[in-house]
Amino acid sequence: MPSFRLETRFPLGFFKAWSWIFPKTRCLVYPAPAKKAPPLPNTGKGHTGRAARGDGDEIHGLRKYQPGDSIQRVAWRASARHDELYSLEMETPRANACELDWDLLRGSDIETRLSILTAWVIAADHKQLSYSLKLPGTLIPVGNGDAHRSRCLESLALHLL
Repeated sequence: MPSFRLETRFPLGFFKAWSWIFPKTRCLVYPAPAKKAPPLPNTGKGHTGRAARGDGDEIHGLRKYQPGDSIQRVAWRASARHDELYSLEMETPRANACELDWDLLRGSDIETRLSILTAWVIAADHKQLSYSLKLPGTLIPVGNGDAHRSRCLESLALHLL
């Protein structure tokens, strides 16, 4: 980073205190996400097939209660009908992966494209979708999670360098 001047007029505004800052470290500035980004693209060839059982948001079915199951997952009505405890078995549906592609945003300037792609990466990560990112000269394959999000955002930040 280049040197810069830091100043304040706190608390009363009568005097100005200032100093020059000479940073010796490097920093990475991510593009600002677009405030009104278009919806995530429906393109992609992701993981299709059956949903993955485990901790998810949707109910898969019932199974007999096992010690260690959460009390919040007990199916009380079914348990009362059968005089035996049953637990809800949850699943995470598998969705197709999103392909976040630079070429989908033709007609926009570079800053707008980077801003929309940043918003898409954040939205896909928030929805826990698998996604890939394609920039000119860079292709990040399908993935998800914190490491994948960081890699995509870093690629967007370093795109013009």
